[in-house]
Amino acid sequence: MWTGAPEAPPHEVEDSGTPTPDSTRLAYCGLDWVDEDALRLVPTLRGLTKLQTLDLSHNMLSSATSAALVEYLSHNTSLTALLLNNNEFGDACVKAIATALRLNRHTKLTTLDLHGQRPWHLRPKDAADPGPPISKVAAAALATAVLGRRSLHHFSLNLEGAWLSLGQLQGVGYLETLDLSCSRLSVPSLVVIAKCLERNGWLTSLSLRQNRIDAEGAKVLGDARVANRKLMKLDLALNELGATGALEIGNALSLNRAISRLDLSRNAIGARGARALAARLKSIRALTEVDLTLNGFGEQGWCALFDTLRGSFYDIAAAAAAAAVSANALALAAGTVAPSRIATWGLYNQGLTPVVAASLARHVAASGSVTRLDLGRNKLGPEGGMALGMAVRASRSLRHLDLSHNQLGAEGARAVAEGLQASASLTLLDLDGNRIGAEGAGAVAEALLPRSALTALSLASNELCDVDIFGKVDQTARTLTAPCARTACTPWHTACTSHVHVHVHVHVHVHVRFLATGRPQRQGRRRARRRRALEHLAEEPHHQAEQPGQHGRTAHGRGARREPIAHDSKPGPLPAVRPRRVGQRRVRLARHRRNRHRHPNQRLGVGLPHEPRPGRQ
Repeated sequence: MWTGAPEAPPHEVEDSGTPTPDSTRLAYCGLDWVDEDALRLVPTLRGLTKLQTLDLSHNMLSSATSAALVEYLSHNTSLTALLLNNNEFGDACVKAIATALRLNRHTKLTTLDLHGQRPWHLRPKDAADPGPPISKVAAAALATAVLGRRSLHHFSLNLEGAWLSLGQLQGVGYLETLDLSCSRLSVPSLVVIAKCLERNGWLTSLSLRQNRIDAEGAKVLGDARVANRKLMKLDLALNELGATGALEIGNALSLNRAISRLDLSRNAIGARGARALAARLKSIRALTEVDLTLNGFGEQGWCALFDTLRGSFYDIAAAAAAAAVSANALALAAGTVAPSRIATWGLYNQGLTPVVAASLARHVAASGSVTRLDLGRNKLGPEGGMALGMAVRASRSLRHLDLSHNQLGAEGARAVAEGLQASASLTLLDLDGNRIGAEGAGAVAEALLPRSALTALSLASNELCDVDIFGKVDQTARTLTAPCARTACTPWHTACTSHVHVHVHVHVHVHVRFLATGRPQRQGRRRARRRRALEHLAEEPHHQAEQPGQHGRTAHGRGARREPIAHDSKPGPLPAVRPRRVGQRRVRLARHRRNRHRHPNQRLGVGLPHEPRPGRQ
C-alpha cells in the first residue's frame, strides 16, 4: 500500500550563493525574489551541465520568470528536481512546463513541485495552504505530457501539497491499494489521478477520504471510474460531494459494475439525493457493502432509499400474472435493471424511527442478499421490533442482526423471538440494553429450542439478574448442572435432544453462547470428547500404581532425580494418576494438514515436514 510522499518540513531561508560549474544543487528559497532576480540567474543555469536540483520556492516570481524557465527546460538534460512552490506563476506556467516536457525527449525531470501558485496579493496572511489556482485543463495537459513518456514513469508531482507518484498511479510496480486520505486534494490533483487510473490495470482499492472533493471533482472521478474496470473498493467519506456529487458517482458506478464496497458517509447528500442515489445503486450487481451514514437523510431520505431498493425485487412472475404489470418488473424481465445485492447495512446510531424500520424491514424481506444489519443505538421502539421480527421471519439470507439499545421492551423482544423461531439463517442476535425483562427473555428462550440456527446471543444490560432465563426450556429438555468458575454467577448448562448446547452466565449482564443444531463445530467436538474422557476416568477406580522404587523415580513428577532401587521398600500412598490428554494425535494431524502447503516461516508449530502442493513446483 502506498500513501504518498511525506510532506516537506516548513521552509527555511536558503541561499546557495554564486553557482560553480560543478554545482549539483542550487537553492534560493524564501528570499522574496522578484522576476529581475531570477532572470539574472537563468543565463548562468545554461552553463551548469551537472545541475540536478533547482529550488526557487517561497518567492514572488511570476510569468516573466516562468517563460525563461520553460525555455531552459526545453533543452536541459541534467535537471531531475524543480521546486517552484509558493510563487505567483499561475495557470500559464503549468501549461508551458507541460509543453516543454512534451518537446524535450531527453529530459530527466522526475520531481516537480507547483503547489501554492496564487498571486501574492490574494493570499491570506496567515494561511498555511494558499490553495490551488491551477485549472483542470492545465493539470490535464501536464498529466498527458508526463504519462506519454516511458522515461517519466517515476515522475512525482505536487499540485496541492500532496505528492502524487504518477508511475504508481498508472500501475507501475503492481500497486493494488492506494491511500490518499487527508491530502487536501481537489480538482487539479483529481484530474491527474483520473488520467492515471484510466491506464491502471492493477489498482483494486482507492481511498480519498477527508479531502476537498466537491461535485466537479466527483464528475472527474466518475469519468475515470467508467474507463477503469478493476477498482473494487472506493472510499469517499468526509468530503463535500452533496447531492450532485453523489449523483455523479452513482452514474459512473452504474455504467461500470465492478465496484463491491463504497463509502459515501459524511458528504451532506441529504434527502433529495438519497432517492436518486438509490436508483443508481440498485443497478450495480457487484456492490455488496455501502456506507451512507451521517448524510442528513432524515426519515424521508431513509424511507426513499429503502423503498427504491425494494422496487428492484418485485417478483416478475407474479407481476406478469397481475392485471397491471409494473414498469420495474418489465425492466427486470428484459434484463435492463439488475436487482440490488447489497449484503451489509451499518446503520449504528443514525436516529432511525419505527417508520424507517418498517421500510427497511420490507426491503430485507423482499431481498435475498442482505446478510448483516447493524441497527444499534437507534429509536426503533416496540413497533420497530415488530417490523424487524417480520423481516427475520421472511428473510432467508439474514445472518447477523444487532438491535442493541433500541428500547424494544418485552413486546418487541417477543416479536423478534417469533421471527427467530421461524428463521433458518439467523446465526447472531444482539439484544443488549433493551429492557426486555423476564417475559422477553422467556420468549427468546422458547424460540431457541425447536430448530434455531443461532450460534451467538447477547442479552447484556436487560435487568435479568437472578432470573432463570431458560426455565421453560429446562422443563422440556434434559438438564446438566456444573459448577461455574466465575464468582457470584448463576450457571445453567442445558443439553437437549436437538443437540443444542447453551451456556449462560447471569450476573450484572448475560452472555449466551451455544452451538448450532446438527453438526457442531470442530472445537466443540474436541472439548466434548475430552470432557467425556475425563468424566469416564473420574468414575473408574484408580489402578494400584507401582512403587517408586520399581521405576527408579520419586513421586515428584517427571524429571525428578533417580533414587537407588530398593526391592525391600514398603508400599506407600501415591498421588492420583494424571489422566492422559485425549485427542492429541488428531490435533497434530489437523495442524499438519493446515501447514503442509505453507511456507516454513508461516507454519503453526515446530518440526513439521514441508510437503509441496501436488501439481506445483
